[in-house]
Amino acid sequence: MCANTYRQKLAILMVVFMIFGSFGSSLPMAFAEEDAPSQEEVQVKIKADVSPGEISYNENAVLELEIENGEDVEIRGIYVDLTEVGGEEKVEIDTELKEITIAVDYATTSGVKILPVTATDTDGNQHNGEAELTVAPRQFVGEADFDWDQAIIYHLLTDRFFNGDPSNDDPYGVGYDKDDPGAYQGGDFKGITKKLDYLDELGVNTIWISPVVENIVHDVRHSDTPHITPYYGYHGYWALNFDELNPHFGTMEDFHQLIDEADARGMKIMLDVVLNHTGYGLKEDDAALDDGSIPFFPSDEDRQRFDGMLRTNEMLRGVVDREIKGELAGLPDFITEDPKVRQQVIDWQTQWIEMSTTPNGNTIDYFRVDTVKHVEDTTWFAFKNELTKKMPEFKMIGESWGSNPNNDHGYLNSGMMDSMLDFNFKNHARNFVRGSINTVESSLQQRNELMDNTKTFGQFISSHDESRFLTELGQEENLGAQMVAASLQITAKGQPVIYYGDELGLYGEDNHPYYDNRQNMPWDEIEGNVVLEHYKKVINARQKFPEVFARGSRNLVEGSGDLGYSIFKRAYEDESVIVGLNINTEETDATFEVPYGRRTTLVNLYNGETVNVSRNNEVTVTLPSMDNGGTVILVASDEEPEGAFWTYFYILIGVGALGIAGAVIYKRVKSK
Repeated sequence: MCANTYRQKLAILMVVFMIFGSFGSSLPMAFAEEDAPSQEEVQVKIKADVSPGEISYNENAVLELEIENGEDVEIRGIYVDLTEVGGEEKVEIDTELKEITIAVDYATTSGVKILPVTATDTDGNQHNGEAELTVAPRQFVGEADFDWDQAIIYHLLTDRFFNGDPSNDDPYGVGYDKDDPGAYQGGDFKGITKKLDYLDELGVNTIWISPVVENIVHDVRHSDTPHITPYYGYHGYWALNFDELNPHFGTMEDFHQLIDEADARGMKIMLDVVLNHTGYGLKEDDAALDDGSIPFFPSDEDRQRFDGMLRTNEMLRGVVDREIKGELAGLPDFITEDPKVRQQVIDWQTQWIEMSTTPNGNTIDYFRVDTVKHVEDTTWFAFKNELTKKMPEFKMIGESWGSNPNNDHGYLNSGMMDSMLDFNFKNHARNFVRGSINTVESSLQQRNELMDNTKTFGQFISSHDESRFLTELGQEENLGAQMVAASLQITAKGQPVIYYGDELGLYGEDNHPYYDNRQNMPWDEIEGNVVLEHYKKVINARQKFPEVFARGSRNLVEGSGDLGYSIFKRAYEDESVIVGLNINTEETDATFEVPYGRRTTLVNLYNGETVNVSRNNEVTVTLPSMDNGGTVILVASDEEPEGAFWTYFYILIGVGALGIAGAVIYKRVKSK
């Protein structure tokens, strides 16, 4: 065979092998493509809509998704990118609800914002969509209007504040002995209304009142021992009927009058609400206890209201996740993971926006939410969504025991809560007045950086669930410590939460069932109370510079534990406030630089005195002793410094003289 023929045959064989190889390798591919749907066929289509489509930074909106999923692909997770409105890059959307509430950072510019949405299926494929939201400028309604992060909150127990109507003290005919600290004391809506001027003069702009719904009537003490006080649901956390007002507190007309009168003073109402549980005696198994031996025990009709909604004893056996699916202090627990139960519980609470609306159109503004960590997240997502749909400006502050800016338990910037209670702040305050100034100041500077209007915290130093500040400090007569702690609290970033009576220097132990920390407000101690006057001064200073204190930076200017004082600067945009806090038993002089340029006079908002600034921008101030309030708050004076008129007059004379001299010289030169 010649070489050419051999090469020809070899070439033909190679071509044949290539053809068959190509054909053979394509067969599985062809069959696979025929058996499996194409990527286009399994594409999940996401339609995203935001309502309302236009909001300011002080409002919320709900992002709602429609997912077209013809092949029934299982969705593993859904996320929205909220960086355009100042949020996180990857915020999870509940796959059951397919909705989430959106917040806007106050630094976000106005205009149309695109919010990318991504759904991931179980195979790891990503499916994309997007929504539009228009951010509009904030419109204020009247001079008294304020932003959510500028709230100064006064927390009171309605029953313990003031008795404005003795006729409703015993609506069920129980026969309370008011000498028993666990009995109803008579406080009501009319009582709060009569004391609104007191709260207005104090300077607070938000009133947090205990739950208003009808509570169980019976005495829940577990012993008949004479020294154990009877214990009733005066605090409001043991609901009997979520549809009705607690008759101890008054009528709907009384409640509406409170809301209208508060609004007339530029004050907002925050209701305390409970979604985790009902009152004792209301679950199905409790019928066995109803033998007539417990006066006013819930009836079968009362239990029927919650039929199928509460965990039974059988359901509680063997439960692992007791934090969410257990009973808190033995209270009947809602099965909120059941969608029907969840919706009913949410409906009971959200209806109070309409029920609270007065003939004048005013209503409640905020919720404080009880026992947040004891309810699964889907309920909080759904609750927030429903509230936002009803009232975009409606806000919630949650109570999750132990939460703080370093650990918000996942409830902020997630579509659930707008704020959380800061359980660490009372420790900062206690450590500060004990001398740990450097450590506390460092912690508060860090805390400052962790918050904005979409993720803020309510700082308190006392509450109805803990001993009062002075009792925890172990120095019940140290009113100076209370005053300096209050200054630290009120001048810090976040929402100051003042527990009723703190402004009077009250103390009391968290001693169940007596609860000396929940005493009746002692109105006879108001006149001449130095602690009260202190609170008024510091709150008034915060009210004059709301943005500085709600949003401003925090930097230490001077001070240490060794010196016994801290001087720090709060600043926002072109405004600055210098705060000095002294824990020494004697007044103390401090010299430091101030950031007010060529300004020669400052004013101390705490006592109204002026302070002179040296040529090198330094001031020397005398910090009052801790027993005398220990507080200085310096701002640039609105008035011209003393002698400024004559300074400007002589400057003008000098400028005028120079002008005349120049004109004379010019005329002589020109004449030559």
